Amino acid sequence: MSRTACAGVTSGMASARLNDQIKAVAREMAEHGYIALAADIHDGKFATTRDEAKALVNAFDPDAGLERLAALVQWLRTHEAGNGKVGTVDWCFGGGWSLNTSLATPVDATVIYYGRVNKSAAELAPLARPVLGHFGTLDTRINADMVGGFEAAINRYIREHNHDPKPFVWTKPANTILAKINRIPVPSE
Repeated sequence: MSRTACAGVTSGMASARLNDQIKAVAREMAEHGYIALAADIHDGKFATTRDEAKALVNAFDPDAGLERLAALVQWLRTHEAGNGKVGTVDWCFGGGWSLNTSLATPVDATVIYYGRVNKSAAELAPLARPVLGHFGTLDTRINADMVGGFEAAINRYIREHNHDPKPFVWTKPANTILAKINRIPVPSE
């Protein structure tokens, strides 16, 4: 049985490392039948203080990181147990890199948990699949202005370039769809 790959770029401003929480999420995804990958984008280095985390993030080479993450997406896409579909998901610093990875190489879905999303409509042009963003209203860095600008840039791109939109239409009530999903067996190894 083929499975969906779920690529997760990993880090967090608070810890700036592949931490136990990210590993636990990857294990949980795998338990649900996904091919889950938690990538260490800081080469095994980790921080124990906020200042060390900031230094790791500032030392991150975006070009090398993006090249590595795009290669991991390709590896997942061609994984022998997969079905060719890949999504990205991550938090904080990694949330922004979930988006950046999706802009650099085609993916089937992007999930962002409060990552840096200050992009123009032109920069967002490569996105052709669903994007789900989660943002906190009390965050002072990834704030309402940045998130509002991201939303406006997406809407601007859609207005200017999607001349024949095909909106998604629910054919059944949500509770019927969710009940059906809950009956789907989870693939085993």
